[in-house]
Amino acid sequence: MIEIPEAFVATPLGVLRVWATSEHIVRAATLPGWVKTRPAYRDDPQAQRCAERVTIEQVNYALRLWLHSTEWSGGRGAWATHRGWVLPRGAVELTRHSGMAPVPAARSRAGTLVLPAVAEWADSLAGQRLRLRAGRQAIQRDLATVGREIAALQALRARLRQHDQQLTRRLGDHLSQSTGGGRDGA
Repeated sequence: MIEIPEAFVATPLGVLRVWATSEHIVRAATLPGWVKTRPAYRDDPQAQRCAERVTIEQVNYALRLWLHSTEWSGGRGAWATHRGWVLPRGAVELTRHSGMAPVPAARSRAGTLVLPAVAEWADSLAGQRLRLRAGRQAIQRDLATVGREIAALQALRARLRQHDQQLTRRLGDHLSQSTGGGRDGA
């Protein structure tokens, strides 16, 4: 299993868990308390500092959002941009513990506050390193998928060749029988 590159980044709403899924896509989120008790996080002081909820206008929310580089997207779908990073429309997810929907202004406020901090971190040396590792992992996953597809196609080609040889032999047998017996039955 490939470990996803991640870091913990300070934002105006608190420390968020930040990870990359490629060199062009960065995600950020709060970290639920129950996740902090997992072996990977329980002894990590940075993870323990990560916000479980963010407070916007006196309401607590779990937060999740994603950004992509303008280099990757050309800026399409942007709700907001900051230093070469795009926060797409619909990329900010807020959930309340009560299950009630957040007000649109809360999403806007979260995006406005978090986008600059995460975008600037993504361009920092640590952020670039994390994104490059994520990019390599994405390519390695794609190479493994392509390798499996090539192996499956090679196996299919071998089966088809074998079947073609069988049909060629059977056709040869039919031709020899029809020429040897005088009539080919057609």
